[in-house]
Amino acid sequence: MSASTSSEGAGAPRAGTHLRRDLLLLAAGLAVDTVFKKKLASRRNWLQEEIVPRRNRLPPKRAPHVYLAKANNELISHCKCVGDDAVVMSPAQKDCPWCGCGWLFTCLTCQKAFTFAMGIETDVPWSDLARRDLKGRHSGPIDDMAVAEWVTAMQEFTAGVVPGEVYVYLDGGVLPAKATPVQFMGWHAMHSFDFVPQVNALNDRSVLTETLENRDYWLKQALPATD
Repeated sequence: MSASTSSEGAGAPRAGTHLRRDLLLLAAGLAVDTVFKKKLASRRNWLQEEIVPRRNRLPPKRAPHVYLAKANNELISHCKCVGDDAVVMSPAQKDCPWCGCGWLFTCLTCQKAFTFAMGIETDVPWSDLARRDLKGRHSGPIDDMAVAEWVTAMQEFTAGVVPGEVYVYLDGGVLPAKATPVQFMGWHAMHSFDFVPQVNALNDRSVLTETLENRDYWLKQALPATD
């Protein structure tokens, strides 16, 4: 009997063995938990010290400003650009305004003419528009002074533009398409109309042939030459 009992006791796990195993598992679990918590804390510190300040250093979102882009392809439009590509370039008027350079807008992207522009809001910086325009006109380097002069001139050019309204270009100025009458002194000539010629020409093209497309009109209305 005693031998049998001794044999059973030898084959059975000891209570101490269970306890040590449990303690080892507990210690291992605590170690893993501690490592995890340290990694979590480290990650949290990294987010606070690196990511959050980095986000705070991002430049503020640019406030939109008013500009002009092609409104449609009515009357005369050689420009096929759309959306932000169809914004206007600074006036490209020469000494032959009757050819169209004196009464059509020019697209900044393709440098082709169109008749009607619309006031828009854009977040493209003035300086970026300036550099795009100047780069299209000149092959040399573009200095900051040229950019500043362009921005000043175009801010004056678009000063009265309202988003959603339609406009035409005439002899250095921007005119609301719904303006009536039209009386002002342009770069080349003195103008006086009971209507906006480009708008009336939508129904009667002869309005253009008798005025804005007519060399004699521009020469007759020309301002006195200055020295």
